[in-house]
Amino acid sequence: MEPNDSAESKNAQAQSPESGPGFQSPPPGSYPPPGYYPPPAYGQVPYYQPPAPGYGAPYPPYGYAPPVDPGESDASSCQLFGILSLCTVPIIFAILALVRYNAYKRTGNGMHASSANTGRVCAIISLVMQGMALIGFILYFVFFIGVMGIMAFSS
Repeated sequence: MEPNDSAESKNAQAQSPESGPGFQSPPPGSYPPPGYYPPPAYGQVPYYQPPAPGYGAPYPPYGYAPPVDPGESDASSCQLFGILSLCTVPIIFAILALVRYNAYKRTGNGMHASSANTGRVCAIISLVMQGMALIGFILYFVFFIGVMGIMAFSS
């Protein structure tokens, strides 16, 4: 039976796909081929590689929401209202921009400070321009009424 055993072992070795010519077994502890990662076992969190340096944060795993900055909506609405105060109804949107800026200062972590500062600066510019227009309007009518009054009394 000994010759039969050796024939079976040779036959098993010939049928194995890993025993062909040129096949080299990977060294122990090596990584799987690129792009191949075995699926995680049931109930385990899958392994995610950290991003390469300079490429930003990785996407969160499926089913998880990305972290939300609490001041982001306040900063972006402050910027929107500040820009609208320059283009449309200045007083209302400027006040709304300043209110949203104060809300951002309470809740924000400084991550969107440039958006909030843009809204605040636009709101202040809009209020200053509106104040100057109001002062000019008042001075115009005081002068106009004054000149008309003088002309009325002189004739």
